[in-house]
Amino acid sequence: MRVVTPEPQAPRKPTQRGQFVTRAGIDVVTCVVALNVAVFLYMVSLTSTGGLLAFIEWGAISVVGLKEGHWWQPVTHLFLHGGDLNLAMRLFHIGLNMLVIYQVGKDLLLDVGSKHWLGIYFLSGILGGFFQILVTPQSPLVGASGAAFGLIGALGTIHYHERLEGWMLGWRFQVYGGSFTRALVVSTAFLGVLALIPGLSLPLLANMGHFAHLGGALGGILYVKLFGFAPKPLTLEALRHERELNDSRLEAQRRTPSS
Repeated sequence: MRVVTPEPQAPRKPTQRGQFVTRAGIDVVTCVVALNVAVFLYMVSLTSTGGLLAFIEWGAISVVGLKEGHWWQPVTHLFLHGGDLNLAMRLFHIGLNMLVIYQVGKDLLLDVGSKHWLGIYFLSGILGGFFQILVTPQSPLVGASGAAFGLIGALGTIHYHERLEGWMLGWRFQVYGGSFTRALVVSTAFLGVLALIPGLSLPLLANMGHFAHLGGALGGILYVKLFGFAPKPLTLEALRHERELNDSRLEAQRRTPSS
């Protein structure tokens, strides 16, 4: 997902592209993705030795684990993927999460910088983990999807009055950040409630932490609001004017021939 229109007039902290690169294209987003992949490969290696379930029990966030004093689980569960599913599903789990974290995370990094990016990532992931185990206390949770939804929620909130461009299953779409963020919260809450209905089994409901997604999205939104990255509310007239400007700029971009 990327921003396709210039920033609105509401004040935002200035950033410069490339400002937060630590060296030769390696930034905090790349490091987090690399760490997730490294842990995943380690988990794959444990499959043949029989230590996978013990490692998952150690790192997954669960009510039982927290009661036993496993204080690290709110953080470690963000770097475990797939659990004891088959390899294809484990690859799908980490692949989708890393794709979202990398694509959305790179755009968000330009808005907030490394320190706040990590703050959003961990606050969203940890809050999402607690949301999920409070609703389903009998099931441990692994995966960075709560953090991924937090990055999306943060980006949509920062660009609340601007158009964002994304891709889903090969379909390209454009949507205002505010509309997308609201839809994200409503849809995750709706799917979470559906997943609690006994006997209802659908592909989008099974084995997914919908309340982790909801908690993560709310965490990202909350973070950017607390730290002043979200734009100030616009009057209806100012919002209409801003969107007309954005639409005209977008149309001009489409008509400009590329070299």
